[in-house]
Amino acid sequence: MKAKTSFFKLNSVNHSVLTGWAGPDNGPNCTKLHFFAGDILVGAAGADLFDAGAKKAGYRDGWCGFEFEIRDSHFVLSDAISIRCGVSGAELHTLSISDVNAGPRKNRVGKSVEDLVSYAIDVRYDDLSYYEPLITRLSRALAPRKYVDFAYRFVLERRPDEGGLDAYVRYAKTEPMLVVAMLKDSDEYKSKRNAGLPGVFSADFPGCPLFE
Repeated sequence: MKAKTSFFKLNSVNHSVLTGWAGPDNGPNCTKLHFFAGDILVGAAGADLFDAGAKKAGYRDGWCGFEFEIRDSHFVLSDAISIRCGVSGAELHTLSISDVNAGPRKNRVGKSVEDLVSYAIDVRYDDLSYYEPLITRLSRALAPRKYVDFAYRFVLERRPDEGGLDAYVRYAKTEPMLVVAMLKDSDEYKSKRNAGLPGVFSADFPGCPLFE
């Protein structure tokens, strides 16, 4: 059983790993932290590790530390991550993508837990409204041709033909959902073996162009 968070401290962002400590006023139960991109839960961590800094500061004999690996995919839906108490939902800290990019980064070795889960649970969607927040965000952030390139890789799982770009580029800024809808309505998409489009955190989702 987890307890309501009463204290929180973010120590550092080192090599894309967040470290810090958090805990309740009293009692044996540890705190759970939730990481949100907008209104979407993208990660969680328990504050049950030993942290020397917390012990020195007099918090729970040091047994209230946490670690959480920040990945590019966490910022697909928003430029900031909200760290919240897993019990009360109260916001404890906001971390921007610039905070993470300012520090050193390292490539992960092997598969993370998120990678393994994404391979095991490949949820696909047919309703385009599920993707509207992401599509709107990308269309505003990307140049028209780069947005169309992403739309092709997302829907048809390939790069666009140069000859077919212009038909979609003109809609990239004004009607970005229409670009995806037209590609989804194509004979090529309908002949795909896998029905539906991959979820944002699926292993089949194309690399987000915001980080390329």
